[in-house]
Amino acid sequence: MQPDSGKTVTQEKVSEDFDRYVESYTQQIDDAVSFSGLKADFFVKAKCEYLLRLTERYLGSNADLHVLDLGCGVASYHHHLVTKYKSLTGIDVSRKSIEYAEQHNENVRYDVYPGGTLPYDDNQFDVAFAVCVMHHVPTGDWPVFVEQMKRVLKPGGLGVVFEHNPVNPLTWRIVSNCPIDADAVLLKQKEIRALFEDAGFDAIRTRSILSIPPIAGPLYPVDETLGLIGLGAQYYMTARKPLG
Repeated sequence: MQPDSGKTVTQEKVSEDFDRYVESYTQQIDDAVSFSGLKADFFVKAKCEYLLRLTERYLGSNADLHVLDLGCGVASYHHHLVTKYKSLTGIDVSRKSIEYAEQHNENVRYDVYPGGTLPYDDNQFDVAFAVCVMHHVPTGDWPVFVEQMKRVLKPGGLGVVFEHNPVNPLTWRIVSNCPIDADAVLLKQKEIRALFEDAGFDAIRTRSILSIPPIAGPLYPVDETLGLIGLGAQYYMTARKPLG
């Protein structure tokens, strides 16, 4: 989806848009997916389950991992994750979203930044993830977003991105009906891969997910297998920061 030609999508505009939707964020998503009979929380829980499985698969015990949620918004995912990881940090360009997140989550560090350089040291996190964030980032800022994710990861650290799958027609329906996504630019899996390859990540892997909602427990392996077809409603990408 391309932005409205009459608008200039900037980081400041993204921040203003999400400031405006803080209180109604979940309801906006619920309305957009209502035709499916599901709620936003289903998709939150499904991606949390995928994230936890992926980080354990690649890095071992989740209890030992320091994790960054890059573009956390109102932090819908954090109450499912905070007890699973050694530490959880969330950052976003929307100050009101971060204020909301701080009020609803304990034991999570939150930061606000204007985009661009992240306010963290090099090699600080074991995992950095972004859930349906990159389609809101101005397209010209995509390389910086990925490069910053790599910078703050430890050598061997894991980058994880979840995104809407633009080849799925139901995904287009959801995005088209959601005011939050009015300026979204959906990325194909090959575009995500290219950005991470250019940034110097290794072991890049993508897989579509949510082919058989509602998924739970033993159906996750089935959903992952169906992901090879590439038609799921969303997809994930994993990539490793080189050790050297």
